Amino acid sequence: MQFALTVRKLKSEFADGFYMSETQIRQFVEQGMSHVQGSTEEPLLEQTIPELIATTVSKHAHRDAVVFADRGIRWSWQQFSNEIDKLAAGFLALGLQKGDRLGVWSPNRPEWVLTQFATARLGIILVAINPAFRSAELAHVLKASGCKALLMARKFKSSNYLKIFQDL
Repeated sequence: MQFALTVRKLKSEFADGFYMSETQIRQFVEQGMSHVQGSTEEPLLEQTIPELIATTVSKHAHRDAVVFADRGIRWSWQQFSNEIDKLAAGFLALGLQKGDRLGVWSPNRPEWVLTQFATARLGIILVAINPAFRSAELAHVLKASGCKALLMARKFKSSNYLKIFQDL
């Protein structure tokens, strides 16, 4: 019974584009494997994230890249790339450079997506901070990770991020 539940769970978790036979799943479970390698028929792209964005812009500049309907944001690939460049320039103006760590303490929002790609463009290490963290957890992750800067939302649900940060 336990095996059948695990098989169903694995199949549901990997239903989109990940295919394993029943035998492969059984081996995965019985051997206690910590990872599975998917198909290698299609080679990995030999591009950095910034190169991939540039390639996509060259092919699909006017197609939608990012949509946050609740905020009225709909960026084409060209607009998205321009926004990434603006934020990357802002990070450089703050003195951030390749190898620095930037913490992001925020729920899913446009700034999070931009930060992910702007840090990749500059070689800045993005440190994702759980939006549910409170003062003690935030202090720990900032100290342990060595973040040089922190990008955060003002608040999320009942958490006033700005106050929590100021209290630190």
